[in-house]
Amino acid sequence: MFKTLAIGALALCVLCSSVASATELSIIPKPQKLEVDSGSYRLDAHTRIVAPADARGREIAAFLSEAIRQQTGVTLGQGQSAHDIVLTLDPAVQGDEAYRLSVTAQRIAITAATDKGLFWGVQTLRQLLPLEKARQWRSPRCTLRMRRPSPIAV
Repeated sequence: MFKTLAIGALALCVLCSSVASATELSIIPKPQKLEVDSGSYRLDAHTRIVAPADARGREIAAFLSEAIRQQTGVTLGQGQSAHDIVLTLDPAVQGDEAYRLSVTAQRIAITAATDKGLFWGVQTLRQLLPLEKARQWRSPRCTLRMRRPSPIAV
């Protein structure tokens, strides 16, 4: 009887810890708004990065592609596919370095008013990437808004 209870308790602990870790995202600095949803986004060799066509947009996309390759081992292309990472400039986003990052089952979208915001959004996405290499990676579905804190003058 004790053995059965102990095994049941251990199984419950493992289940609870895996559910908790799937819904907790550790992002620095802390986002203004963070919502985690059920489901996930799959990043694999079929994923593409879609970015603004200007030189800085291409540079940020290349930086992200290389960061993903180095951290996960997954090599991405550029262009459009069934599940993209989309970098978009939108003046409606308030703040020079502010951005929105949205992860759905079909895409990851980083939207910012400026290139600085896109860059910081990419840095946040990198925090979601695993440290181990794999042929594919799944990110929890989430939405976050971030406004970078102003530097403190000394």
